[in-house]
Amino acid sequence: TAGRREEIVAVHATLRTRGGRPLFREPALAWAVFARVAGSRATLAARLDPDRLEWLLAGARPVAETLTAFRAFSERLARRLGHDGALWSAAAEHRPLASVREVEVLAARLGGNGSGARRSEPGEPGEPDEREAASPYRLSRLRGASRGGAVRRAARRGRRGRARSGRAAPR
Repeated sequence: TAGRREEIVAVHATLRTRGGRPLFREPALAWAVFARVAGSRATLAARLDPDRLEWLLAGARPVAETLTAFRAFSERLARRLGHDGALWSAAAEHRPLASVREVEVLAARLGGNGSGARRSEPGEPGEPDEREAASPYRLSRLRGASRGGAVRRAARRGRRGRARSGRAAPR
């Protein structure tokens, strides 16, 4: 209805590597970074390409805080694995999603046609393009007929998580 604000159910964030370098072609670094993303309660779906991370986060939590913390962690991890210099570009793109259907479509694109965290081989059925085939690190936690319910539950969990920390979730 007119005048009614839509509730943010998820945020789509994209982080690019510094200078577009394909840093995540190195398996040790890629698996370590992807494991952190996959282990996050806020993660609905993700795809790690050699030069970027696309991440679908549940709820309306302050995205800047989440991305800053993730960048700091992954930079320290990269240094421990022997990488010099910055890992990520200075800017990150993110956009709020208010439609459950939009979240489902994006989760399907990021996570491929499988369920859960997995590593796939290029050429698997259901992969729409070469970029998807080049990305063996994919995750989607939305599957089956209850996907809309999963998105709404994750969004509520995201709001409750903020309330417990003493900060209200943005509306």
